Amino acid sequence: NVTKSVNILATETISKVFSINMTPSGETEENQYGTLTETGSCGDNAFYDFYEETGTLVIRGEGEMTNWHITSSVPWYNKCSKIKTVTVNNGITSIGGCSFWDCKNLTSITIPDSVTSIGDCAFYGCSRLTSVTIPDSVTSIGEEAFASCHSLTSVTIPNSVTYIGHCAFNYCISLAKIEIGNNVTRIRSDAFSSTKYFRNEENWENGVLYIGNYLISASSSILCDYSIKEGTKAIADAAFEYCDNLTSITIPDSVTSIGNHAFCNSDSLTSIEIPDSVTSIGEDAFYGCDGLASVIIGNSVTSIGDRAFSYCNSLTSITIPDSVTNIGNSAFASCDSLTNVTIGNSVTSIGNSVFNSCISLTSVTIPDSVTSIGESAFYGCYRLTSITIPDSVTSIGNSAFAVCNKLTSITIPDGITSIGNSVFNSCISLTNVTIGNSVTSIGNSAFSYCYSLTNVTIPNSVTSIGNEAFYHCYRLTCITIPDSVTSIG
Repeated sequence: NVTKSVNILATETISKVFSINMTPSGETEENQYGTLTETGSCGDNAFYDFYEETGTLVIRGEGEMTNWHITSSVPWYNKCSKIKTVTVNNGITSIGGCSFWDCKNLTSITIPDSVTSIGDCAFYGCSRLTSVTIPDSVTSIGEEAFASCHSLTSVTIPNSVTYIGHCAFNYCISLAKIEIGNNVTRIRSDAFSSTKYFRNEENWENGVLYIGNYLISASSSILCDYSIKEGTKAIADAAFEYCDNLTSITIPDSVTSIGNHAFCNSDSLTSIEIPDSVTSIGEDAFYGCDGLASVIIGNSVTSIGDRAFSYCNSLTSITIPDSVTNIGNSAFASCDSLTNVTIGNSVTSIGNSVFNSCISLTSVTIPDSVTSIGESAFYGCYRLTSITIPDSVTSIGNSAFAVCNKLTSITIPDGITSIGNSVFNSCISLTNVTIGNSVTSIGNSAFSYCYSLTNVTIPNSVTSIGNEAFYHCYRLTCITIPDSVTSIG
């Protein structure tokens, strides 16, 4: 009796953990899916059951599935060709990357309302999948999530989705009907390329493809002036990339986001006015627009992406509105003609290389809101003659003002505790430096090749001076090193 009780208890425990219908003798029973063939883990609290007889894979449990990056790591990888139906039970919150990669015989998938994200390549190459219902709980669809689903004919993306990844539905060659909900803010490049919808010329309006209220792509041969349709919500990544003949663009005040690379390398574009409805400008949005001479940024933009206006060689001035809090890395790097910059009073950080190699920049006012200046932020601004660093700044990155050849004086405020490596390296006209009383370290090569520097007073707060900190300062005739300094490089 004791043995029998132990066996029954063990059976009940296994059944509870793995949701397997078992008899007291330990044999599996058939259920609606047939006889259980294999079971295992596919997440911290997620499990799978495979029924080979019917080709059914059931995902159950709670929380996220594992996000696989290598297809051979997926536990049912060797059974992909046998999977015909996938049922994801309520409680699972994500469909992991590569989960059903190349399940060529998969024809049906059930996704519950508990799922909020569909991972990269989740259903890549499911060539017999004819339909999919994405529940109104999903907020993001990953890169290539449904790419090369050749039999998929229609898809409705619900209002809950805000992000559609790169190539998400690429090469869905039968996909002719696409509906996108009202809340998408980001559509990555090639999300719908090579679909039947994309290839249908009737869907293109004057060389531009829209899906509902979203501008997806423009032909590279689009000519001269173009006005985006009223009601358009977002401009997809790379939508106008390499549109060499585009000279001007009118953006309606319905647009809220401009995607990465949206107008990248559109060399003939001469002016752009970003309306107040836009809140973000994506990475590389106007990168390499050589002819872009005038930019007006609307008063609702909060972030300017990395390299957003890099290599806009005709741009002469820019006003960053008070709404902007963050300027991305290299946002205006190598804008050769940029002479004047006004930074709004809400910017808290100037990213790495933001104005790197702006060789015509003569003046810039940094507002009191700024607390950090990134590495190489003003590197190579040859004509910058003066700059005031406000007391609010607490950190200055390496090489921030290096090779500013015409900079003559600099005051490092009391909020700065360290002068980084090469911060003022090769500032050959720098004659006067005032170092604040909170600086504790002067980095390697901080003032190297400052040929015109004649006098430096190092405050008592400094404890270390780095290697070659004043290397090749030929005219430096006097320097006072306080007793607080314990190491000299």
